[in-house]
Amino acid sequence: MKKEQSSFFKRKIVKPLLGFLKQGISPTKLALTVAFGAIVGTFPILGTNTAICIGLALIFKLNQGAIQLVNYGMYPIQLALIIPFIQLGMWILGEDAVDYTFDEIWTILKEDQLEAFKTLGIVLWAGVLGWFLFAIPVFFGALFGLKPIFQKMIKGEDKK
Repeated sequence: MKKEQSSFFKRKIVKPLLGFLKQGISPTKLALTVAFGAIVGTFPILGTNTAICIGLALIFKLNQGAIQLVNYGMYPIQLALIIPFIQLGMWILGEDAVDYTFDEIWTILKEDQLEAFKTLGIVLWAGVLGWFLFAIPVFFGALFGLKPIFQKMIKGEDKK
């Protein structure tokens, strides 16, 4: 099972990222792209991630394909973190715990996002606050942690 997971990871993540490096993206730019894709990919308001990634890629001149690859790859993690982000934000705001289940929030968001913002206003903002506190260290950890890895990946390819 672990070999299959490793193979999947290499095939779906490592090889495409190496491909972006081979296309001329610098290790620094790719690390920035992955860092933004990872944090935006966990943003707790469903349906906003792609547009945010497009905007960030345009502003910072990042590769659209790479940022979206990471963004979409984060989807399962995004779903798993929505409630913890909300709970963290509610705790920081001094609000009562959320009575909604993930399924209830998902249903409200799927049916009518405008109504969801009205109904879940404080809950959604609490989720964004919780996410923001998570996103800052993850962003910088990814940025500074991935840059040397991508530098080694490109140097390894240069030797071949």
